Amino acid sequence: MDKLVSIGDNRPEDVRWLLSLSEPELDLVISLKELALQRAKVVGHENLAYKFDLKILRALSYILLQHVRDQINDLQFTGVDGLKEMLDECNLNKLDLGDKASLEDVQDK
Repeated sequence: MDKLVSIGDNRPEDVRWLLSLSEPELDLVISLKELALQRAKVVGHENLAYKFDLKILRALSYILLQHVRDQINDLQFTGVDGLKEMLDECNLNKLDLGDKASLEDVQDK
């Protein structure tokens, strides 16, 4: 349980979600956080960037992938079925992980 404490004020389900992400998915989440930091600095409200915790980043990732999915559905190209399947399997797109990652997995890492 000590390792969960070091993750901050994040909910356990958000931590499990973060641990379930692949490296490219993590890159996207990190990029979203960096974008939030940069934009907050530009507008002069750096403290606003700290509100972008795992819960907010998780919601933004989900919304972004839903938008991408909608854009793909609007395309009339052949061969986008594989892309749709890839998005369906993406953990960024899952709000409920079920038993995919447990707290015991978090403690073991």
